[in-house]
This record gives sequence, C-alpha cells and structure tokens, in this order.
Amino acid sequence: KLTNNLRKKLSKMRGIQVDANASEPRGYDYQGYNHRGSGCTRSARDREFIPHLFPVDRSLHWANPERLPCVEPGKTIDCRPDPTQQPTTILNDPYDGPVPMVVHVHGSHANPDSDGYPEAWYMPDASNIGQYATQGTFVNNF
Repeated sequence: KLTNNLRKKLSKMRGIQVDANASEPRGYDYQGYNHRGSGCTRSARDREFIPHLFPVDRSLHWANPERLPCVEPGKTIDCRPDPTQQPTTILNDPYDGPVPMVVHVHGSHANPDSDGYPEAWYMPDASNIGQYATQGTFVNNF
C-alpha cells in the first residue's frame, strides 16, 4: 500500500489521481501518458513536469537547472551553486522544479559514456519547463 505521506504528495500534484488501494505509485510518468487501471493517472493533454517527491540538496555539485551562480567561474549548469552569491535561504528552500534525468544501469560493466555520464542529463518533455536549463553539458557528446 502507498504510505499516507506519499499519497498526500501525489494527490496535491495537478492532474494526479491516487487510488487508495494502489500498492505502488505507478501509472504516471514525465511524458504525461495516461495508464488505465493503475494507481495514478496523468492526462496526456496536461504535459507538465511532476516535481521531485523527495528533497533535493542544491548545495552539492549537481545539474543546477535553475542556473544559479556557481562556485566554478563561468559555469551556470553542472556545478555547485555558490552560497555567497545566493540569498541565504534559496539553497535551503525546497527545489520544486523539473527533475534532471540520466539513464544508468547499476552493476553493468560499461564506460561512463555508455552508462549515465552525470553531466549528460536532460529534462522531461513537458510544456512548463520555462526558464530551467533543458540539458546537461555533455548530453550530445556521447
């Protein structure tokens, strides 16, 4: 069964319906397809991204799709945001933007260029990406 906390989070998201008897939060994805008979559904005409269900630590080196000023001079993505250049609260506030994605297979014996290079991320195909960066530095290098 879905935990009450997860059910509440999913229920607050626009376009998500949660079945109280669902055993897992399946049936929705970032592409916005409707999966009948599953725990959650999302309308195909409502192609908006779904925010991350868990907290994201924006003080680490990460995709930085918000393009916050970085510790590394000249970078705006794929970096660690510079805490001295942000209002003190921004890095502590919850990140509610689209979730950067990288395909990766655990346990495979492959080079990084074939198995989820961390800076080869991309954003979901959603209509409300807005000001966020849509891909990582190395997304088209491999």
